[in-house]
Amino acid sequence: MNPLPPLRLRWPLTGLLILWLAACHDAPRTNPLDPDLTPAVELQSVIFDIPNATATLTWSQYQGEQPFQAYRVNRRLSSETTSEVRATITNVTTTTFVDTGIEVDRAYIYSISVRNT
Repeated sequence: MNPLPPLRLRWPLTGLLILWLAACHDAPRTNPLDPDLTPAVELQSVIFDIPNATATLTWSQYQGEQPFQAYRVNRRLSSETTSEVRATITNVTTTTFVDTGIEVDRAYIYSISVRNT
């Protein structure tokens, strides 16, 4: 019994093997739009101060390879689909923001995004 596939299948299988091997390489990540080069920051805490109608946000500092441009603080109501930019912070070491105008009995969703140059 011959362990090889029939001759008519050998060339297509050989071609697939070559394509598969060509795809197995370690390419460097140099694309500036690559999300791995602009790692996310983590929102660490949101502390509400109801009497003063504020929310204090704290997040981790940007540690990416690309030059930092700004943090963008976004807020939306949980019942809405669009968010509002509450602040743009251009100092990389500033990782705290106080949001004002908080209303009682509303569910807010915050996110922090990073822009690089």
